[in-house]
Amino acid sequence: MIRASLMIGLFLLVLSGSGRPAGAADTEFRFAYPDAAPKGPAAAKGAAIYNHGKDRLGEPFAELPFYADGLRDAGWDVYQLIRQRAGDRQYDSRQALIAQAKALRAQGYRRVVTLGQSFGAWISFDAGAEAGVFDAIVATAPAAEGERGQSDRWRENGPLLYALARNLVPVPTMVFLFEDDAYDPGGRGEALTAIFQERAIPFALVDRPALHVSHGAARTRPFARAFGPCIAAFLDAPMPAQPFACAPAPIDLVRALVTFRLPKDLAPLAAAPAGSPAGLGPLVGRWYGWYDGGREAFFTLESIVGDRVRAVYGWANTSRSDKDQPGGYRIDGRFDSETGLLRLENERVTIEVAAQGENAIRLAWRRKESDPPVKARLRRID
Repeated sequence: MIRASLMIGLFLLVLSGSGRPAGAADTEFRFAYPDAAPKGPAAAKGAAIYNHGKDRLGEPFAELPFYADGLRDAGWDVYQLIRQRAGDRQYDSRQALIAQAKALRAQGYRRVVTLGQSFGAWISFDAGAEAGVFDAIVATAPAAEGERGQSDRWRENGPLLYALARNLVPVPTMVFLFEDDAYDPGGRGEALTAIFQERAIPFALVDRPALHVSHGAARTRPFARAFGPCIAAFLDAPMPAQPFACAPAPIDLVRALVTFRLPKDLAPLAAAPAGSPAGLGPLVGRWYGWYDGGREAFFTLESIVGDRVRAVYGWANTSRSDKDQPGGYRIDGRFDSETGLLRLENERVTIEVAAQGENAIRLAWRRKESDPPVKARLRRID
């Protein structure tokens, strides 16, 4: 680990002297994975620079979206441009991004791409106007002018983005927009599509994909599982075919469950015992899904005695922060045959579960001292 850290430090010193481009003292440039070393220009497919939004999650590694892991595994060296909020102005951050991209190219990387979330996506669009800097752009939920209800300028996240799009160098550009994004004034998918087509920019635009909602949707594991393969395929193609299809990939549920911390003696019930309330049968099995904010959830029944039930509920972490840990616990409750609702309680939380057809359940979780509940839709694993 010490050797890897030394290699990373030496590599970044070669890139920019201090890890920062000249004139950008309020930024830090680093290899994204602190316990590993970059493959280097000769071995990597290229270099990808990730640019975070203005709302920081904490330590730099926590900022990195999970879809970046797929790019790393596909052969890319992934870097981060960390911007301090006090000096995070559009022009300065744009110039810092361009400077680091040029430094990577000077080191011999065959391809350099920029990835950005929110304001990081915005400066990626802005920097994309300079020729010879980037080979591709991936922008998720681009924004710079505040959010609905907080800023009088939030609607400018549309027209000002279109102006940046009209100035882009025509390199492959991928954009993701999301439902319930408080920074999105609406209509941006259609407008950007028209601009890209008019300017002959190779593009992929995923507009409000089902089940992936909110401004931060692209930072989540479910997004990475669904769209990480598509992002990697888009970047692998020097000139992506048009139109470029980007359907969500099937989720590998076995791999997904590895991220949970469930009881080691977990024993899912195979079938409801004879004489159990009829409505409990559809709840038997293992269930996986996620909340609107992207936190993954797991649920299964372990025992049924009359209308009394014991279940296991689990959750995965939504970021790489040490403060965000997966977990799980057993919880007891009772099934109401009249309402079809399973209500589970312990001293801290209440969970309500109801069937939605044969292969889905609705789960509502809340702390006893708070409301409203957070809701998730889970689908049957087996």
